[in-house]
Amino acid sequence: MNNADYLSKLNVLPSECSCDKCKRMCHAPCCMSVEDAEKLLNAGYASRLMFDDLPSNPDTADFLKPALKGYEGEHSPWETSSLRGCTFWNEDGKCELHDKGLKPIQGRIAIHDNTNYDMNQLAGVLNERWKKLVSYQEDV
Repeated sequence: MNNADYLSKLNVLPSECSCDKCKRMCHAPCCMSVEDAEKLLNAGYASRLMFDDLPSNPDTADFLKPALKGYEGEHSPWETSSLRGCTFWNEDGKCELHDKGLKPIQGRIAIHDNTNYDMNQLAGVLNERWKKLVSYQEDV
């Protein structure tokens, strides 16, 4: 499935916003699809990406994502967010890839004010479902 098919199934439109809530999302680089990575490599942005991984699972392969500022062309630090933010987050508080049609899929669907698709609400519902499925107990 390509990005357009995915966005169509979610019934969301790409957006750009520079409110405080959206700017905070740019403290951590977006996850991207294989299609996104290929487009960024083809557009000459290889040096502004970094390797990331799932540190809890050493058997998984590293994957590319936009770099945190200062980690371009390297491996991500343990803490994968910073106040400096993503390498593509500009001084206007916006993603420089947005107008070029290269913004990674996570950033394109991160819409805080869309009542049809609120990522925080969906994450909360999924988190609660997961807790029930695995009988998760909060540390007291």
